[in-house]
Amino acid sequence: MKLIKKNIINGTWKFKPKITLGQLAQFAEELTKDELYEKLYIRQTAKNPTAYGISFIYRSNHSDKEWKEVFDEYIHTTSDKIRRQFGNDLIGWDLSSCMFIIK
Repeated sequence: MKLIKKNIINGTWKFKPKITLGQLAQFAEELTKDELYEKLYIRQTAKNPTAYGISFIYRSNHSDKEWKEVFDEYIHTTSDKIRRQFGNDLIGWDLSSCMFIIK
């Protein structure tokens, strides 16, 4: 099997249960204006059925050399937007800067 490395940012921004599905959907709609989002969806993030997060795949055509800067800028810019919108109700994230595509 040949693994193909892709410089893609993927992950989930996780929120406190008091943030509603509607609030997240409205915020995610704003994110879709950036055409580099390949996938963007809301999913449950905990055993609590009202705890949601915004999950995504964000692509870019930068070289490995430039990629760390792209990743750092994405995290800084997006987390700043999220914190301005939701304050301390952002409770965590799980982000990665590369994927190995199987299928």
